[in-house]
Amino acid sequence: MFLEYDRAIQNYTRFDDWYLWIQMHKGTVSMPVFQSLEAFWPGLQSLLGNLDSAVRTFQNYYSVWRQFGGLPEFYSIPQGYTVDKREGYPLRPGVTPQTQGRKTHTHDSGHNGKV
Repeated sequence: MFLEYDRAIQNYTRFDDWYLWIQMHKGTVSMPVFQSLEAFWPGLQSLLGNLDSAVRTFQNYYSVWRQFGGLPEFYSIPQGYTVDKREGYPLRPGVTPQTQGRKTHTHDSGHNGKV
């Protein structure tokens, strides 16, 4: 059943290996942001066997990590910086567990051991 949802996610929310917020009824982008809670996605992609996509998505997320020394709560993809007035809990662990999950499936951490 999830594979049906994944097809819709890939079709409507994926842009350049980022997964954007979309308007539910129109399928149009509502906010071109990455939210730290989405950091699980490359690990889930690995579990589904979408390894190339998982690596590309992880690289996007890890580039944000390198830029800020961690994941900000909200990151504006077009601006390449944090979203004002969207500060939240700064210690979300998302990228670390998904990295382990992806490494388990690909035998490649993709970040040279720097997380």
